[in-house]
Amino acid sequence: MASWADLVVDERSLLARPERTIQNLAHFIGNHLIWLAGHFAGADFADELDEAVLAGQRAVDFVAANVKRNTRQCPVAECTGTLSVQLDGNDSAGRPEILCTAGHRLSVDESVVLEQRGRTADRPARPPRTVTTQVAALTIGVSEDTIRQWVRRGKITRYGTPQRAEFDVAELLQVAQGRRKRGPNQDRETGAA
Repeated sequence: MASWADLVVDERSLLARPERTIQNLAHFIGNHLIWLAGHFAGADFADELDEAVLAGQRAVDFVAANVKRNTRQCPVAECTGTLSVQLDGNDSAGRPEILCTAGHRLSVDESVVLEQRGRTADRPARPPRTVTTQVAALTIGVSEDTIRQWVRRGKITRYGTPQRAEFDVAELLQVAQGRRKRGPNQDRETGAA
């Protein structure tokens, strides 16, 4: 919108340029809309405006859909609260704020960084050293199917992504030590997890 406002100012020889905020630019362009529509670049302006409106609508629809269906566990370390998006309360950059039921606020940027770094509602925080299913199985001396069975039973924690399972090396070593103390066949004999 700023470049279209500049076009109006330059070609109409206006003295003042509007302040570079969406609200001020929209108001300025609205005041010069008839002139802009008659300009040879008016069709390009209409196309860009159409694209901007569609992009804005997609963003609003995305946020609304995620707010309705997606409450997330707070990614702040040791916080047990859940997050919600406050659409009418904005941060200093004019973006929605993320509120935690524990009382703290996060900017959109902070929540994204913390979530990438830490845990989410459906994925616990990734420990510092993880290995794939194949390496986990080799580490303990069991099959990959046994590793998957232990995950289902809650004996070990699965990290990683839905496409790539990863396991905590320290946790695997604890399980291996426990197996050595009990004997490797005790799990099969007793059906214990």
